[in-house]
Amino acid sequence: MNIDSLSYYKKAFASLRVAKTEARGTSPHKICMLLAVIDLYDYDPYRPNQIFYDQKLLERFHCYFETVKKPTDHANPYFPFFHLRGDRFWHL
Repeated sequence: MNIDSLSYYKKAFASLRVAKTEARGTSPHKICMLLAVIDLYDYDPYRPNQIFYDQKLLERFHCYFETVKKPTDHANPYFPFFHLRGDRFWHL
């Protein structure tokens, strides 16, 4: 499958490896990080093909996270930013 195709990313996003526990369910961290990145590119589609761990990204991450978090979830954007590399489409 072509890495530049939309279907590649659709499949990759659908099969994200996310933390799951019986008590907490599915962790929202990676999904919130991806939504934050999509927001950045939606806001500025001509930005470089790089994702910076900066204030803009963190603000968007926290907005999404606050919407979906469970009482036991803690907003730590570093972990999804780092661990998304295990899903093969994210490169540090």
